[in-house]
Amino acid sequence: MALWRLYYHLIWATKERQPLITPNRETKLYNYIIGKGDSLGCIIYAIGGIENHIHLVASIPPSLSISDFVQNIKGSSAHHLNHIYPSQDVFAWQRGYGIFSLG
Repeated sequence: MALWRLYYHLIWATKERQPLITPNRETKLYNYIIGKGDSLGCIIYAIGGIENHIHLVASIPPSLSISDFVQNIKGSSAHHLNHIYPSQDVFAWQRGYGIFSLG
């Protein structure tokens, strides 16, 4: 088994930086991202943000590209929120992301 310790600080915003991460969506969003990350073999150490963007500290295994991780998390989390809150504003993420390595 390979040993890896890769830590990243990732940031991305809601579409047009709209205040879409409302208090009732926030917990569902964060819990979904943590669970999805786990299903991808990743560890989410911290997650937080404000109404228009989020920050994650995560370990992503070398077998999964960072861009695939972000694409999967962003796409599936937006779909999930739109499914469970169909009467609210459509939830979408802005294209792109920021990333910094830690350690």
